[in-house]
Parts: sequence; C-alpha cells; structure tokens
Amino acid sequence: MALSEICSLCFATSIASTTSSAEDIHCYHNLALLMISFTPNETIKHKLLTEVVFNKTIHAIESSGIAGHMSELSLRDKEFEPNIVDNLDSIKTLYGKHSRFDSHHWLFDPLIRSVETKNSVTLDEIRACLVFISAVVKRHRNYCQQLIQSSSAFYCLISSVFLISEEVFFDDGVQRLLYVILKTLLAGDGIRCQISDRVPYYDTCGDFYQRFVDQLESVSYGNKLFINYLLVFCQSKCSPLFRTKLFVDFPTAFRIIQISFEEWKALCCTPLLSII
Repeated sequence: MALSEICSLCFATSIASTTSSAEDIHCYHNLALLMISFTPNETIKHKLLTEVVFNKTIHAIESSGIAGHMSELSLRDKEFEPNIVDNLDSIKTLYGKHSRFDSHHWLFDPLIRSVETKNSVTLDEIRACLVFISAVVKRHRNYCQQLIQSSSAFYCLISSVFLISEEVFFDDGVQRLLYVILKTLLAGDGIRCQISDRVPYYDTCGDFYQRFVDQLESVSYGNKLFINYLLVFCQSKCSPLFRTKLFVDFPTAFRIIQISFEEWKALCCTPLLSII
C-alpha cells in the first residue's frame, strides 16, 4: 500500500471515527505512530499528528475500548489511571514545542530534552508527557517496542525521568504515572535488558545503567519507586552483568536497596516491592 493510501485511511478514520470500529481506529492509530517518523513530508506529518495522534475523538474511543478492564483494577490503581483526553491539548502543545517528530523515539523527546537541558521542560509538561506515554504503552506497547527495536531501549528512555532531578521524580503526579507505566510494562513478557543493547541518547543500556545507579546513590533517598525501576535490571530475564555491577561497583546503592536474600531470589518473578 502506498504512503498516500495509508494516509487517506488514517484521515478517513479520524473523520468517520464515530462509525469506524474500535479495531480499525486502533490499527490506523498504530500506522500513524509509525509513519510520523518515516515520512519526510511535513504536510502529511502535520495531518497525522492533528487528525489521528492528537485527535480527542480517537483517544476517547480507544479509552472506552479499554474501560472494561477498569472494573478489574483495585481502587488504588483506578485512582492512578491518567485521563489522556482531558490533557490532550497540553500534550499536543508540549510535543510541538519539544519534538521534531523525526526519529523512531520521538515519544520520549520531551524527557530527553529535560535530561540534557535542565529546566527546559516544566514539571507540568513532564507530567503531560508521562500521561501520553502511559496511554501509548497501554494501547500500543508491542508496536512501540518493535518500532524502537528493543524493550531495553524503551525501558531506559522511560526511566530517564529519574535522571532529570529529585524535584521531578519525587512529585506525586510523576510518581503515580511512573507506577502505572511500570505495572503495564511488567505485564505479559515483561522487560528484557542486555547490557550491550543500543539505547538512543545513551549509547548502550550499560551506559544508561551507570548513570541511573549513580543518580540513585546521590539523590534517591531510598525512594521505593526508584528502587523498583532499578530492580527491573536485576531480574533473571536481564543480563546477570547488571547484578554483578551493582554488587561490585555500587556498594552504596546495594545498601540503599535493603532487601533480603529471599527477595533477591524472588526477582525472577517480579521486581515490584510494595510501591509507593
């Protein structure tokens, strides 16, 4: 199918979204997320962003499609569920300001911008970015991981929030959104990280891990959510080199974690310790 034909399908979906099936809308939304970083045509890119990716009607329909699973969530998890439709105008403005939509990992551009240039992205903007990432992870997780090419790159880019500043990751709204994202990522096949995996902006997963643990030692103050994000790297699904580096190179971080031998053994099942 030609690019123009795919675009026509996406635009037709946005126009007739009230009559299109939820499955069709989800499919065309996937296509739009893919095409944004591939098309050099700025007109097409703008239409994809405006009429599909940041379209309130489409997001409302997708939200209603997953509403059924909400009845199965605990009251606590329901409270943590972000409302993307109410935040979509600020999200669209945020990405227009901080992303050129010219790479496969454009979804994380505002977070990386904030890591690279302190105070360039406000706390409200970071919250809005995480609301959008949370929605994309829930509805398009496998698709996005394939687009970025590895679950380790996807996970490291999300975890970049902890590298911004303690003011950001200690914020209650940010904590809640990171909690939702982590629980979603750990569902299904979970996360598999190899120390040599390539990660945009950070060279390798091992390089990111070095910065991540340095940050935990410096400013985490034993924050449980920060620790749980670190423990994902220590699962048996991930390279044992992460655990080795933690024991050998980061004794301070190892003391901060403070978990028992039995809990270390349980990491092969889940890294979640009573979060928040």
